[in-house]
Amino acid sequence: MGCYDTVHFRCPVCDERLEFQTKAGACDLSEYRSHSVPLAIADCMCEATVSCTACVAKIRFRVNQKRVPVFPELMHPGEDAD
Repeated sequence: MGCYDTVHFRCPVCDERLEFQTKAGACDLSEYRSHSVPLAIADCMCEATVSCTACVAKIRFRVNQKRVPVFPELMHPGEDAD
């Protein structure tokens, strides 16, 4: 089993604490908050769609190009994941 990095964020619908695990970064078990994500991990997250474990909302991420934070946002019904 390999190592990974984790990004902690909140569901934009119900405010549940969630996490996203990725192998896009250094994979040294680092943990980040959504406002301080390395660019390599942010790029990976923007290609992903996750579901909230509490309210089952479909969530995707977008990056603010100026600061490189990742913002969880609700996917609208019928919208395809990129």
